[in-house]
Amino acid sequence: MKEKDRQALAQAELDAYNAERAQESALWRDAQNERLDEALAGCDHLLSLRDNVTLRLLRGSLRLLTGDLIGGQQDLEIARVHPGLGQSRLMRTNVGAALWMQGKREAACQDWAEEIRLFRARVVTHTDPVGGVEPPAILWWASAHEDMKHWRKAAEKELRARIKTTRYRPDVWPGPVAPYLLGETADDALLVFTSGEPSFSNPMWAPREAHFFTGARLLDRGDLAAYKEQVQLARNGEHIGRTFFLLSGYELAHSAPP
Repeated sequence: MKEKDRQALAQAELDAYNAERAQESALWRDAQNERLDEALAGCDHLLSLRDNVTLRLLRGSLRLLTGDLIGGQQDLEIARVHPGLGQSRLMRTNVGAALWMQGKREAACQDWAEEIRLFRARVVTHTDPVGGVEPPAILWWASAHEDMKHWRKAAEKELRARIKTTRYRPDVWPGPVAPYLLGETADDALLVFTSGEPSFSNPMWAPREAHFFTGARLLDRGDLAAYKEQVQLARNGEHIGRTFFLLSGYELAHSAPP
């Protein structure tokens, strides 16, 4: 192949890649702006042409939000073992959210506990920036529900273990969540921490997630009204693919909690 032809082929491949990324970005914007049906149709079309782990993650969340709980779980399970994402921290806990939203609470907790085990066994090698606080924090949230309190010991054991690791940092989100759920910081500690400008230490979704885990402590005390207020504040379409967003919506729809 001549050099000119090689350059033309490389440019065509780059143009195709950029066009695909632009389509993905447009679908995420549709989802974030709550144009869920449009975003879902777009995902269906693009996935019929080529498998794409990012779009599977998005479609999985969209299916959950539009009532296709089985389909959403299937997409998220496929994405979780995809070679492009299988060891990533992003959205791995959403499979558990799909189970929870189907009323399979015990199975959801087992799934989150398995994520903890996989990280400890170094099968999953990447997690949040502070060494894996989010999975046990979500398990703690689950244990605040009356019928799931038997998961509290496992959640707190892992939160304490995360604090002791060299990667743990209390000044980087979600680091402050661990001592908060262990009852070691003030009731408003997470809201205060996330009140500043977005940064590496305080990512754009942290204020919403702070409401979610603030609500978890309120639920654990039996203050259902205050819990519902916090999960309402946790909802924001910009964070449609995150576990706390999915679980917050479910809790609100089921009178927080049923």
